[in-house]
Amino acid sequence: MTADLNITDDVSLAALDALNDEMYTPSKILDTPLMQGRIRHYMSAIVDLFHQQFSMNSNLRLDIELLRETVESCLCDIYRLKIFRGIRQEDNHKRAAFFMVWLARIKPIQRVGIVRDEAEVKANELLALLFGLTILTISPRSLHAKYPTYISNILYLLHFRACFPEQIASELFLLDEHFRN
Repeated sequence: MTADLNITDDVSLAALDALNDEMYTPSKILDTPLMQGRIRHYMSAIVDLFHQQFSMNSNLRLDIELLRETVESCLCDIYRLKIFRGIRQEDNHKRAAFFMVWLARIKPIQRVGIVRDEAEVKANELLALLFGLTILTISPRSLHAKYPTYISNILYLLHFRACFPEQIASELFLLDEHFRN
């Protein structure tokens, strides 16, 4: 029993050491050609989605600096999860969930002037959901047709609740399985 406790302590300390190590800082994680390419790819995809969904709305603008911070924070978070859990490559459900949580958390869509429309107030959460669905290649229209309350429920969750990406990833996995069958 004592040996088991020592092993548990050693593993816990090793995990803390790994997370505190300088190589896991954002500058070390993001300062590679591969990660810089991913940052550009995801930023471009999110900007395109924003223009598709919100281009007619003059009350909203996409703050590119906040978007970059969002994408970088998300990619660092995924990288640390992979290291900590020993995951070689995250699946689409994890990637979608992490982007959804970070887009809803940092809120790169900024409101211009006074906004009273609920859709504008929840624009970041809607962008997060739409981007997550894009990653999973699920059509929002098809999703709404099959599960009419899902979109409003996930928007509520992203807007009013602190969400953990791993929980959202599990939910997205189940949604994807149900949706495809």
